[in-house]
Amino acid sequence: MIKQATVLLLALIFSSSLTSQARAQLAGQANPTEGEVAFAAPPAPEGGADSAQPAACDSPCYVVGDRWPYRNCKAECDPAVCNRGYGVYQARDVCCSPGVAFPDGCSSRPSECWVVESFALRTCVRDDRKCLQGYGVFPNEAACCMTGAAFPNGCANVTKAEQPCWVVDTYWPSRTCRKSRTLCAKESGVQSFPSNEACCAPGGAFGAEGCSAFVPVVPCWLVAEPQYPNRRCRQSNDVALCNRGWGVFQSQEVCCAPGAGFTEGCSTNPTPAAAPATPAAAPAAVPATPAVAPPAPAAAAPAPAVTEPTPAVPATPAAAPAAATPAAATPAAATPAAATPAAATPAAATPAAATPAAATPVAAPAAAVPAVPAAAPAQPFVAVTTPPVNTTPAANATAIPGVAGK
Repeated sequence: MIKQATVLLLALIFSSSLTSQARAQLAGQANPTEGEVAFAAPPAPEGGADSAQPAACDSPCYVVGDRWPYRNCKAECDPAVCNRGYGVYQARDVCCSPGVAFPDGCSSRPSECWVVESFALRTCVRDDRKCLQGYGVFPNEAACCMTGAAFPNGCANVTKAEQPCWVVDTYWPSRTCRKSRTLCAKESGVQSFPSNEACCAPGGAFGAEGCSAFVPVVPCWLVAEPQYPNRRCRQSNDVALCNRGWGVFQSQEVCCAPGAGFTEGCSTNPTPAAAPATPAAAPAAVPATPAVAPPAPAAAAPAPAVTEPTPAVPATPAAAPAAATPAAATPAAATPAAATPAAATPAAATPAAATPAAATPVAAPAAAVPAVPAAAPAQPFVAVTTPPVNTTPAANATAIPGVAGK
């Protein structure tokens, strides 16, 4: 009976201690000392996610920023993106609503990121550079040290050293060392050095190479999304992006150089500069229409010139009066020969025709008659009026059968 009471009492004490430990974990007091801070980002928006950055223009639109490990929307000021007609929203709240840009809406990226510092000691450390690694990231030390989170049994109570030591901070994208008070003991299983110089020296933490001469800095330059219709780079203050180790450049010139961010480099005519050119092109097109109109009068001028030869056609009617002249030639048969010069007068208008006319008086009037059919194809009705006129003179009557005989 006494043994059962003792066991029950011990169980109650143990359960109460577990409850207090769980409460301490939730309150962030799992360890008697605060956890290490490997790298803390500046307060947002200077060092936070790009989606938290303020817009660079007065009236931005919002597009999808990241899909993994966090879903968010970001402000966009490029007119080519805002006017593309799809995937563009007028407010961040609209873009982040469930079922709009994402089926489940946007997710929340923590302002602090805690990861495992040592599996041997079961300790967590804050490192905001690893916020985007997608696994093993917790919003605070309490969440990291909770039982079953980073470790099956939670974090262990580790006594910090009085004097700091230097241990490996990162192997990639650069080789660096950092100061620590929890990893100085031999039990940590981590090699430590008395100073940063000793840690970074050749033969130290990184062998013959030593620490990297280049260390990622913030802000950095990244390829801007979307990459169409303009190829451009953007500045980022996100420490996690600037330390991801790929697609990161230290200046816009380096990012936009051919073969860096893009194979062909950045676009030579970015949309913001091309946008004012569009209104300018519209007025230029309007004067272009009147500019075409002046050539129209110029074209009208040649039209009269074409009409000028048209009066030459009335020369054919002039030939018709010549045909009528034989009526006057009726009183005397010889006079028609004199009338022929009258017909020669119109022929003088056509010098080539005048020459045959001079040869005609000797040969026969019938030779002059074929000259009329040569002009007749232009006006066939002349051939119709000719027979009545030619019926009166006998000479003409004989001339026509001669032609018919031919």
